[in-house]
Amino acid sequence: AFLQKAGQGEFCFVEDQHLRLFINRIETLYLFKWNRAYPADFYFDIDLSDPRWKLIKTEEFSGKSHQIITLEEYTNEKI
Repeated sequence: AFLQKAGQGEFCFVEDQHLRLFINRIETLYLFKWNRAYPADFYFDIDLSDPRWKLIKTEEFSGKSHQIITLEEYTNEKI
């Protein structure tokens, strides 16, 4: 129940849970993308084209398992 218990300014690492129910509590999203497509049975459920989300930073770097990893940082303008 870490998403329910997280307070203001606290971080949660989420990989396999829906976040839409917590959208009004999320201050910042750090979204990592890999330069490959993988089959999936679970998808990110927040629409980042919603005006509440503002992309404030994009960074690309190399990892051990992937040549290109992209980090996108979004802030929630409604909080």
